[in-house]
Amino acid sequence: MPNTLATLLHRSLDFAGLFPPAAMAVPESLAIFRREQGATRVEMLARFVCPLLRLEELVTAGADADNPLHLSVLPRGGKNAGEFLANLETDLTAIRRLSLLHDGGVVIDTIELRPPADAMEVGALRKLIAAIDALLVRHAANIRQVFLELTPTVSLAGQLALLAEETPRSGGAESPSFGYKLRTGGSDTATAPSAAQIASTLATVASLGLPIKCTGGLHHPLRINGGSSAASAHGFINLLVAAAVASTTRAPGAELLEAVLEETSPAAFTFDQRALAWRDHQVDTADVAASRQRFLVSFGSCYAEQPRTELQQLGWWPKSPRTQSARLPS
Repeated sequence: MPNTLATLLHRSLDFAGLFPPAAMAVPESLAIFRREQGATRVEMLARFVCPLLRLEELVTAGADADNPLHLSVLPRGGKNAGEFLANLETDLTAIRRLSLLHDGGVVIDTIELRPPADAMEVGALRKLIAAIDALLVRHAANIRQVFLELTPTVSLAGQLALLAEETPRSGGAESPSFGYKLRTGGSDTATAPSAAQIASTLATVASLGLPIKCTGGLHHPLRINGGSSAASAHGFINLLVAAAVASTTRAPGAELLEAVLEETSPAAFTFDQRALAWRDHQVDTADVAASRQRFLVSFGSCYAEQPRTELQQLGWWPKSPRTQSARLPS
């Protein structure tokens, strides 16, 4: 595998096998996660995504001091800000207890939150973020990254600007860093954002210097344009490449990013030891690594085998299970 493609894919996939449409049981999803971790040294898998209500079951089954289970946890949330914060305090206490109980066998350094409707106005969201930060410092200091899922509305630009304003003051010795979670698809394809909407969001988030995670419908490497019997779906290679272009191009136009996201031809993408390219636009390996570390941190999928096998079908993934790993620069 070319170095640039391996860098692009390194620890990029957060496995969400417990969630629909896969909706697997804990033993089955854990077995797939562990099997895919050992299938190749390319190391595409990053974290296992787990709802708080399944956390104890998963940790009891999967904690392993010789091969720590890296998790991103989804706390329960709440109908309003008060219930949200009360539940979060209880959930963080549970996370801390399980982390200490299985010390060395499990690593929980990321949580994903959906703020309640009454906390979406910018002033209310500012207070909620401050309260989340205080709870994390008090109860779960090992959590380093918090992704907030914000529904795209007319208020999104202000919400993202607030996250960017708050993030430089977080991420220190005690506080976590905040980022944006973008839902790119899901069971209801009618509500999935268009390539134009995702492109505009990527351009905005890149200009703000925010980390981002994408999830929903990202099971295929390249964009699929649905016909009469098939649903359209965004491609994770399209997304990762668009993010790399967005984070390395000065004031990238949304039209450029949209074109990358809508690309369906494998021949339009090239990867070698020094750079990747989409048509005439090139990003070198060091900039790809920086984009992955600081911008598009990961994408979520409820499948772990399908992304790999479809990459193999494109000739973009080694058939041999024993390939050299490419690690991001530290």
